[in-house]
Amino acid sequence: MKDISATLPLLFLAMAVGISEGSASEVAQGPRLTWMRSAGTEGSGQASSVALVIHGLNLRPDWMRDLGTLLNAGGADVLLVGLSGHNGEETGLAGVTREKWLDEAYQAYRVAREEADAAGLPLYFMGFSLGGAVGLELLAEHFPAPVDFDRMILLAPAAAPQGAMRTVLFFGLFGQDFVVPSLSIRSYRANTGGATVAAYAALFEMVTSIEGSELSRLNIPTLWFIDPQDELVSEDGLKALISRGTLDRWTLIELSHEGVSPRSGYHHIILNEESLGSASWRRMGEEIAAFMARP
Repeated sequence: MKDISATLPLLFLAMAVGISEGSASEVAQGPRLTWMRSAGTEGSGQASSVALVIHGLNLRPDWMRDLGTLLNAGGADVLLVGLSGHNGEETGLAGVTREKWLDEAYQAYRVAREEADAAGLPLYFMGFSLGGAVGLELLAEHFPAPVDFDRMILLAPAAAPQGAMRTVLFFGLFGQDFVVPSLSIRSYRANTGGATVAAYAALFEMVTSIEGSELSRLNIPTLWFIDPQDELVSEDGLKALISRGTLDRWTLIELSHEGVSPRSGYHHIILNEESLGSASWRRMGEEIAAFMARP
């Protein structure tokens, strides 16, 4: 078992329908959806896929834009999702629930699915941390119209949190809307104070639901990235989930934060060149491009 005692001070690092083209819509109830359009592969002007992208817990959704740019370069029209509590609401993450986030993600899925079907294109999913767990829940849940992705790209998906993460629930003694202080980089946070107990509880409910689901539904072509030293998500826990579900279509890419300064280099954050360093960011881009180009 990995010794995470040295990372416990980072325990409270946040893991991390209006639609607009190119820039986010005004703050509103429900998800905020923003399109990033592709110029097509090799400047063809025609997208070759559609990708639904969901951020991490208490992460500003616009920090997913660099990843969206990688997908754009591979020919994908990208729909960025901002779940409730991450879009500048005065109430922050108060009152959020697993059900609310899943409903919002499903709304976003329907928009992306209609776009893909209308153009006869495949639909991909990308999720970071909480977003990865949401994507897996979408596949595992039984919606009126079942969710179907052609491929997934998961970045440190929070389907297997480090065991110590659950201690945040003890703050529930102060109420579900108590804000757990965050040690994450301030500019990355959707809510500067931190995430609520309710937000963490919603995430852990997703984890429990995924663990008890029909895991074979998750066995689609999937590329997943993680730093083995991730403070918040357990690589071994994810491998156990993959083994239990016989998810033999999943491919692991391990990344390193070597050479990245402590301020920008939390091992959980794998969003851009600033957080990963140039070598690992370049490798991520190459792996994503190759994955998207597969027949």
